[in-house]
Amino acid sequence: NLNTLALSLRHVHENVNQGTLTVGYMDTGIFVPLAQMPAVAGIGQVDTVSFLSVPATATNIALRWLKNTQVWYSVLVDDVNVFVANPVGAPTIVHITGPTSVVAFDDVTFTAQLQSGDTTGLTYTWHSTLLDTTIVTIANTATITYNTAGVDTLTLIATSASGSDTVSIIVTVTTPVIPPTPPDIVWRTVSVTANEEGVCETYGSGRYLDSSSVEIGFTMMDTATAGGHWQFLGWSDGETGNPRDILVTSDTTVVALFQWISDSTEEISDLQLLTSDVIIYPNPSSSDVTVRVSQPLVLTLIDLHGREVLRTRCREGKNRIDIGSLPAGVYYVRLAASAASATLKLVIQ
Repeated sequence: NLNTLALSLRHVHENVNQGTLTVGYMDTGIFVPLAQMPAVAGIGQVDTVSFLSVPATATNIALRWLKNTQVWYSVLVDDVNVFVANPVGAPTIVHITGPTSVVAFDDVTFTAQLQSGDTTGLTYTWHSTLLDTTIVTIANTATITYNTAGVDTLTLIATSASGSDTVSIIVTVTTPVIPPTPPDIVWRTVSVTANEEGVCETYGSGRYLDSSSVEIGFTMMDTATAGGHWQFLGWSDGETGNPRDILVTSDTTVVALFQWISDSTEEISDLQLLTSDVIIYPNPSSSDVTVRVSQPLVLTLIDLHGREVLRTRCREGKNRIDIGSLPAGVYYVRLAASAASATLKLVIQ
């Protein structure tokens, strides 16, 4: 893989013609002859010899002067670096360095490693079967961005004035792992109140993450009053536990419903009479209801949020009440007559 080596010698002693001057190289300590210098007469005469095929294992060019098969003189002309500076022949690719497993959309650099060869006009042609594209570079590196996953055969052709060499590698391209988008944080508002002020202290109101489980409840206040007490009827959503847990999936208002119960025997009798003599039908209803009472009273309709949505006076006998404009749901019907009151349930469909 070497250029022709031309070696010129100027004779400085005429006795050189009395022997044989041989040019060769040293290989692992052994002299290997290549050519014999022509025998010419005369001091100062220049002799030239050319030879080929000095192997890469050669360490030095050597001269030996032999006379009668005896080595009279031996000299190492120069280090091998002198005559390997100009390699000949096509470039030889040792291998391609670079990752063989990559992630799509990453920039990947590959490098060609050459062993020897003519570099005159050297170019590198990189071809990707996966991308169906060709890149030509002067430098021995190429940067490729794979925009799809799959298996690629990456082929490199190194071409110079003396020929070319080809080598390929297999590159596996995987899809990048995209982390899941975290869900949006949703806050819900919970409001816990009572339909009567000063009766109890409620807890559980606040802002909570969507789908949280929240404990709500109330603590009765000291409302001891001569003549009666407050009775807990239940929550506005129909539950009766205290405390209790609710699952928050929307903004929620929950009302603790109370009614006043008289301790007077007379008023208790009035209350019992009031509730036993009141008939509401149909129940459930979707348009209007008939309320039949045995005495005049005030009827108040309260929704599950503790809001008063209707108030009317009922005369003794039958009373027709229009509820067609009210949303469907459970309502509390509060009846009040003289000193007694009572609460019933009404379902609007």
